Amino acid sequence: MRKIIIVALVLLCQFNTYGQVINPLFFKYPQWSEELENLAQNNFPAKVVVGYYYETGNGVHKNLKTAVKWYKEAISQPHDDIGRAYNNLANCYEYGKGIEKDLKKAFEYYSLATQYKDANSYCNLAECYEYGKGTDIDFDKAIIWYKTCINNGTPQGKRKSQVRIGYILSFEKNEIDNGILYLKAASEDGSAAAYYYLGEIYNHGVGNVPIDYKKALSYFKLSINTDEVLPFVVTLIGDFYYEGKGTPQDKTKAKKMYQTAAKRGDKDAAEKLNMLTF
Repeated sequence: MRKIIIVALVLLCQFNTYGQVINPLFFKYPQWSEELENLAQNNFPAKVVVGYYYETGNGVHKNLKTAVKWYKEAISQPHDDIGRAYNNLANCYEYGKGIEKDLKKAFEYYSLATQYKDANSYCNLAECYEYGKGTDIDFDKAIIWYKTCINNGTPQGKRKSQVRIGYILSFEKNEIDNGILYLKAASEDGSAAAYYYLGEIYNHGVGNVPIDYKKALSYFKLSINTDEVLPFVVTLIGDFYYEGKGTPQDKTKAKKMYQTAAKRGDKDAAEKLNMLTF
């Protein structure tokens, strides 16, 4: 069986206020300024904004260590936007941005961010439980936090959470019928990953779903017609054309798909262009 590729797109939307306290300083100061940094000396919500601008390089030279410094200052005292500070600092620990990578610390801070109802933190904490980042893998807890994100997180987080719940139920917990429901909900919102997983369900015959290459191919094609084109799915479609799975064999179309995927950086597609006969 072809290895199922786990798609984890970490989306961090600092300005989205869905389910989260608005920090008006992001709007008053749309990028770093000396005035903002002076304000941040004694204003804790401003410390979060300054930290974010140093992290992203918005209006100031990007400096991850300085970003971490500001985030640490921002969590030293309760304030309206402390949840965002905990989430952003956790993200720095998770990926080693400006500080030594520490997944346990990332898990700790994501947990604290959820207590302050940060909209981005719900999905991030769920990922910790799904992948065992800083804690033991626990699919049930992951689902709980993904559902919390669906109800209280950002729109992007909601869609991603639907995909992850659909994946866990379908491929990890053998609850295929419920899994498909979540994946279809995410696909209706334009999720490329959701279409991909639906395709893989029919490609391999997961659970009580019979193999149906034609249906699998239709879902893969829907996946690459979204705004989140996944290059390896383009390659997979090329495989279907090359092998004649769910469609008449067409090596010319297969080659075009491999060329498209290779241009998008998929190494597997580039290798197939060199190895296969067209």
